[in-house]
Amino acid sequence: MNIGERIKRYREEKRMTQEEVADRAGVTAVSVSRWERGTRDPTFRDVEKIAAALGVTMEELTREPKRGTGLRKIIDGKLYDTESALILFEFRRKYQDPLNPLFFGKNMVHVEWEDAQYLKTERGAYLYYCPKRKDLQVVTEREVKDTIRKLDADAYIRIFGQVEEG
Repeated sequence: MNIGERIKRYREEKRMTQEEVADRAGVTAVSVSRWERGTRDPTFRDVEKIAAALGVTMEELTREPKRGTGLRKIIDGKLYDTESALILFEFRRKYQDPLNPLFFGKNMVHVEWEDAQYLKTERGAYLYYCPKRKDLQVVTEREVKDTIRKLDADAYIRIFGQVEEG
């Protein structure tokens, strides 16, 4: 994946138009379009501006992400298939502490069954939290895609944890 493809991926992930990125970065929309198509490469200074506009690091824009070599990975002592592991790593990259109250507020939607809650973060992602379960799990790719489609969300991770009383 080249830098233009990464710019496009992060821009779409943030649900921004090329014009919005260009305005925030102080460059032209034509330049952003050329970079994304790969017809031109941005300068170092432009990469700095684009990274700031997208809210990512320069390293995220310039380096190829490392992928697992096997079909399975161990995270926190649990075995996951590679696809689920990548979803979990991406989740952790975006939301270091998913239950941090800074991410939530007025956007919490309570769901009747299982005492579950869908939480919409400030970044526009929905997280599924069910306090009756005890361990962290990652939903299947199909569930992720279906939920993203249904909820118009950026990411969906099923989070389970114990609720402290008091």
